[in-house]
Amino acid sequence: MQGPLTDDQRARQEMLQRMRDELRRESANPLINLSRIETLKSYMQKFAQPTRTYDKTTMESYETACFAYDNHVRRTLLHNHRNKQFQAELCSPLRNTPFVLDRYELMELLSTSSATTSDVELWKAVDRSTKSLVTLKVSANLDLLRLEYAAFKSLRFASIVATLPGDGIVSVPVHDGQSVHLFPLEHMHHDLQSVLYNTPGGRLAPFEAREIIFRLCQAIQFLHDEEKVAHCDLRPSHVLVASPPNLDVRLTSVKSIQNRRDTIYHVTPRDILAMPSRRVMYLSPESFRHWTPSRDTNVETTTNACADIWAIGILLYEMLYGQHPFCDGVLDLCPADKVAYGVLLSSYGLKTGPSLSFPARPDNIHDDAKDFIRQCLAPSAVNRPNALALIVHSYLT
Repeated sequence: MQGPLTDDQRARQEMLQRMRDELRRESANPLINLSRIETLKSYMQKFAQPTRTYDKTTMESYETACFAYDNHVRRTLLHNHRNKQFQAELCSPLRNTPFVLDRYELMELLSTSSATTSDVELWKAVDRSTKSLVTLKVSANLDLLRLEYAAFKSLRFASIVATLPGDGIVSVPVHDGQSVHLFPLEHMHHDLQSVLYNTPGGRLAPFEAREIIFRLCQAIQFLHDEEKVAHCDLRPSHVLVASPPNLDVRLTSVKSIQNRRDTIYHVTPRDILAMPSRRVMYLSPESFRHWTPSRDTNVETTTNACADIWAIGILLYEMLYGQHPFCDGVLDLCPADKVAYGVLLSSYGLKTGPSLSFPARPDNIHDDAKDFIRQCLAPSAVNRPNALALIVHSYLT
């Protein structure tokens, strides 16, 4: 039985309720200012006209407006993400359970991922026995949670996934005689997606991007060479980052892990329409191999490990330049854009589409970083280096 709340616990609950009320009010007043967006769009359209000649002041004015618009979009996306999580929190089976097992004090719902039979939730919580923050992975699907727990347990000693401070999976009764199951993880303060949304221009300092990629390559090298598996779903939201200055990196979504030598799955247009935009934007060209007719009947068999290397290149490009190399802007892709992106990447993989290019700004990106990205984003998977070769690349040494 749960004992009465202490004064500190009651004060914390009141503060959390005030935060939820404030977020509810924000959700009724979206951050998007349509008139402002239209004004900035006009700036961008003028800036894109190749026949006009601009003086330095006009150029700087347009660039400032575009930068402001980009930051506005990032804040809007972050706001919408938080609002979505708040709505999910209201529907969570733990919504009326501020304390779990008389040990964990729930703070906020961090994310929700859909499974075939139920959702998997990540909750930020305080472990009252250690006075430390933890992340609780929660699901009503016990079999699914057992698979994830086994994956975390097998990888925890390599320091590439969050550690397991608890004693395994436990069951918690909720309502209507039903139960959910959970296990605790080390709490990491940020995921890379939120970091990029919060950073002006979506660009990290070059030394920060380099440190994150170095640690990520170490993690992927361990998966590929020691565990003989590939992550198969690298994207910013699945890379957890500790607060500076240490920038420790952990991987999440270990349920996506597969044998590194397995042939990559070729997606169909129907497949990507059901995928989140950010998942689609990190798929490798060979995922769309059959979208574009090819005269080459001896197309190489591509493995999951090669797809991980491709995703590392996209991650570094986005951290350094604040944008995706093959997608304009940072908005989610509509269904038509997802299909168009698949066609574009398919042609890129066959070397019949657009080539990889780098923006003129920022102008402080070292040539070694560009070479690192080019190798990761080689159109042909057989030309991409393995994770160990990336670790000893001149950019990281």
